[in-house]
Amino acid sequence: MASLLTPSSSRADARRDHHLTSASVSMLAIGGTIGTGLFFSVSTVLQNGPFQTLVAMSFLSFLVMLILEMTAELAVFMPGNGSICKFQFVFLSEPLGLANNLIYWASWGLTFALELSILVSTSSYWDAAFVENYQTALIFCIWLVLTVFNLLPVDLYGKIEFWIALIKVVAIFCWILFVSARLAWSGSLFHTYTADLPSSFFGAFDSPTSYVVRFINSLVFTSFIFQSVESIAITTGDIEKPQETIPQVTRLIFVRIVLFYLISVILLTLTIAYNDDRLSIGGDSAKDTLASSPFLISLINCGLSDNGLLLSIFNFIIFSAILSAANSNIYFGSRCLQAVCETYSDRSKLAKTFEKANAIGVPVASVLGTSAIGLFALLLKFQTIATVFNFLLTCCASAGLLMWCLVGFSYVRFRKTLEYYEIDKAKMLYRSEWNLRFWAPLASVSIVVILMCNGLSTYWNFSIFEFVGAYSTPAVFVALWALFEINSGKGLRKIQEINIFGGDFRWNDDR
Repeated sequence: MASLLTPSSSRADARRDHHLTSASVSMLAIGGTIGTGLFFSVSTVLQNGPFQTLVAMSFLSFLVMLILEMTAELAVFMPGNGSICKFQFVFLSEPLGLANNLIYWASWGLTFALELSILVSTSSYWDAAFVENYQTALIFCIWLVLTVFNLLPVDLYGKIEFWIALIKVVAIFCWILFVSARLAWSGSLFHTYTADLPSSFFGAFDSPTSYVVRFINSLVFTSFIFQSVESIAITTGDIEKPQETIPQVTRLIFVRIVLFYLISVILLTLTIAYNDDRLSIGGDSAKDTLASSPFLISLINCGLSDNGLLLSIFNFIIFSAILSAANSNIYFGSRCLQAVCETYSDRSKLAKTFEKANAIGVPVASVLGTSAIGLFALLLKFQTIATVFNFLLTCCASAGLLMWCLVGFSYVRFRKTLEYYEIDKAKMLYRSEWNLRFWAPLASVSIVVILMCNGLSTYWNFSIFEFVGAYSTPAVFVALWALFEINSGKGLRKIQEINIFGGDFRWNDDR
């Protein structure tokens, strides 16, 4: 167990000089979360009506809070490299942890590839002809710049990400202020809700079955929007005082992301009718894609004209948001790969190579290995094979949900371990105020239901591509888990075999 969780002395020394501040960690999480999901994918949820949208957002916000609290407790308890990637190894089983984390790592790399494609597509707004002629070169240049950023000392990298992510945080804050003021000034705050009751608030009701399917669809798409909030537990190896920083950042992320999301979506439902045709138009051109963003539609409905300047400013905000997310993808993916390889560093020379960090604490091989997957964007002609793009996006989002699910199950096993050893939670450095022993199983089961219902809408309008995209990630996970279990597994780790006293575990009396 010690070899699994204890960082080498060279990395520990490096981190004393290079570490992430709480502001950098919170912006990293925000940078990896606020992106295309909030700016574009939310339109799918809005089309189901304000009632379904608000219920889905409220439920997922609650679920996110539980995931954050469970992650924070476990991350402070075992604050090694990419600790969230180690929870399953310690509290569940090695085959299960390996299967889950291989998928999770690959999803970061593939998401990076998707973000690169979106960045190039977004750039075409300013000069479509240039982007069309030099698309490959642009993808490679952006890939190279972001890879170099991730090879910098982590404190410098954190500062760069802080300022990139700050652009979209300020933009969303200004958008909230403007739309709120406009609604208050108009005197018709709930006009979209009451314009044509009951459909204007509850959405279209053609049949009970289709209404339920659309609600489940709202939950699925909303969960995708919240992906990456768990990433705070990937940064633990680069934080100086995790027992202080992680709880602080958890609260900051919940307030900044969840409240930003909730307030934004509430304002969107107040300014855009659920049956607004612009929510589903989109198109092949960058301008058509921007015009379908609910945030832009909301601004236009608030009285701003649809002109070049507004679109250009909005396009810059979108570009910076995706750039920040892409930058975070490499960081999170590389730390996940490093954490997994630490488990096998004493058994494999290849794992030891990816586990190793340089003199400034950067796992160079893991960074390059993760960013290399991003070059898959060179094969993606994003504007012509949108189906493939959506397929990969769904697979990556499902990988995040799978990690949430296993965090919950890992926490359940953690609490059972404490009970087995008769350990009072007061010994822990961080204790959530929530009764997570009760809520953790509920959260995990809820996520399992969401994953199972991911492709429910395809049953009525069947598409083999969408069906496979919806269930391929869970299917691959089960297949890998079974394969690793057959080769070297012994089932779930027995409670009495879980050692929570050695390695990098931290208790109150360890200070």
